[in-house]
Amino acid sequence: MTHHDSNRSTAGWVLMEALVSMVVLSVAVVALNRGFAEAVLTRSIARDYTQARFFLEQVVGELEMKPVHVDGTSGKGGFGKDHPRFSYSWSVKRVDVARPELPVALPPQLLSVVEAFEPPIEYLGQIAVRVNWTRSGQSFSSELETTIAPGALYIPEEDDLEPPA
Repeated sequence: MTHHDSNRSTAGWVLMEALVSMVVLSVAVVALNRGFAEAVLTRSIARDYTQARFFLEQVVGELEMKPVHVDGTSGKGGFGKDHPRFSYSWSVKRVDVARPELPVALPPQLLSVVEAFEPPIEYLGQIAVRVNWTRSGQSFSSELETTIAPGALYIPEEDDLEPPA
């Protein structure tokens, strides 16, 4: 083997090492770029969930301020031109309160008292709010529910359309 052939062989190995290094570096750059893109998207989605929570509390707060709610009503809306990706829907419904189960080992003198007990309320009202939004072509939503006192819930009869004044 001549000196000239040895240089050519060494140059071939150096070229091969450089090529492999460039491939590894390219794969690493692509992976890092993808990782940064995922981190930015995840941060944006987390920010959207935080914003949605503020919107949920805003809508629930506004609904709770009404003195009377009608069972079975619902509505929807948006948050203006500043937040066009976000919208909301809400509903009000009656939720029956279950009578608590009696303890198994009750003394007989208490059993008659407890059986005669009538719960102070038979039902509560429930306000449910859902905020929907989109990001990067995907749909997201978040929900919040709260209860309202029975006195703040009007349950119309079948032929009754308007709550009492």
